[in-house]
Amino acid sequence: MVPESLRHIAEFVGWLWLAEGRFLLFGVFIVLLMVVRPEGIMTRTLQERMSGSLWPGRQEGEGKQVEVKG
Repeated sequence: MVPESLRHIAEFVGWLWLAEGRFLLFGVFIVLLMVVRPEGIMTRTLQERMSGSLWPGRQEGEGKQVEVKG
């Protein structure tokens, strides 16, 4: 989806070199993202903040996975 969006934008602007090298550019972006943010874009803290804003009445610890030994 992102490489195809890059292709459409590059063709619209007239940058044919970008339209041809979109997968290379996307690959470089992914590698740089892994180096700079190895925890990813959606960290656990961000997910917890977002879920707290979606369900304000939710108690701490609700919905968390519990390990069962058996």
